Amino acid sequence: MRILHVDQHYRYSGGAEQYYLDIMEMLEQAGHKVGMVYGVKDEHTLQFPNRAEYHVAGIEAIPGSIPIAETLEELRSVVRKENPDVINIHNIRNFHVIEALSNMKPTVRFIHDPTLCCFRDWKLLPGLNELCAYPVGWRCYFAGCLKDFPIQPVKAILLKRSEMRAHKQIDRILVASGYMKDLLILNGVPGEKICVLPYFTRMPRATTGKSDTAENIILFAGLIHHVKGVDKLIKALALMKSKFRAYLMGDGPYLERYRRLAADEGVGDRISFLGWVEHDRMKEYYSKASVVVVPSWWVEAFGIVGIEAMAHAKPVVAFDTGGIGDWLKNGATGFLVPRGDIAAFAARMDELLSDKALASEMGANARLAAEKKYDRERYLPKLMDVYENCLNS
Repeated sequence: MRILHVDQHYRYSGGAEQYYLDIMEMLEQAGHKVGMVYGVKDEHTLQFPNRAEYHVAGIEAIPGSIPIAETLEELRSVVRKENPDVINIHNIRNFHVIEALSNMKPTVRFIHDPTLCCFRDWKLLPGLNELCAYPVGWRCYFAGCLKDFPIQPVKAILLKRSEMRAHKQIDRILVASGYMKDLLILNGVPGEKICVLPYFTRMPRATTGKSDTAENIILFAGLIHHVKGVDKLIKALALMKSKFRAYLMGDGPYLERYRRLAADEGVGDRISFLGWVEHDRMKEYYSKASVVVVPSWWVEAFGIVGIEAMAHAKPVVAFDTGGIGDWLKNGATGFLVPRGDIAAFAARMDELLSDKALASEMGANARLAAEKKYDRERYLPKLMDVYENCLNS
């Protein structure tokens, strides 16, 4: 089969990019022909031998921000040349591009986050504290979500409606969690088009989950940003009774602010901000960890870091938001904490650090669940079923 992937970027970055790069490798190893179309080209852009790769500037642009006719013609030229059986779209928000692709070939779109259904991207109301439970539309204007928006409110709402309409033309839509499926249905996407296909992870060699060090290690991996709940994590760490060392892997606009917050909370000497860590090196830190934390404040579409921790037989403590509850079973593979309950988050971390037997049991449960549900080797046949179903329909 010939599959053409389309995304804004073509580089190692967040979970979505790591996902489709892994998928392309798996497809090629299985004998399929893979191509890539991307919109942004910079010093981080990748290049692989023997893979068809095309830079089409403008596919990532907000509709109306640049002339689109030339971009669409170049895009159509690439599709005619490659003649794929299926086009797999990832993080593209320009509805002109989505419509053009879906009109040419059977099309699958993986929606990796809630941005399609939210002007502010995170499904958080202004102030970034309260979750939004409403469909995108005029209510967003009255809630204040379009205040200081870079596009005039009426135009923004009309563009969003066009974007939603374009997605209704796509043959199959993939999401990683039940939450994301419900969110799309709430916004008018037909449920029969949506397939829940959870992410996967590489399974390391069988492990007991026991930390490589005697020290209590708490591990966070992700963007250093308010919506990832890093500030909530730091405040929870300040409430803990156990001795610990916390490693925060990741970079972001709030890094220096949270260094200061850690110092102000009295835990600056126990938190190491590691910055960006290459994906291949993360396993070193998972092996050291006693517990992995996912303190996300927004509605995580899934949370790949969680199943990575499970594959390493580590228990997880997380706020109960978005799709996290799909993979984290409270009391079995870790603890789900009510969103915003910082004291409970601290107490659950303390519980796992002080009760090694419980942590070991939950870690073993997590590993078994990861092997059964999220093993990389079991993923490709499921994705191929979606592609075949798309073709047959």
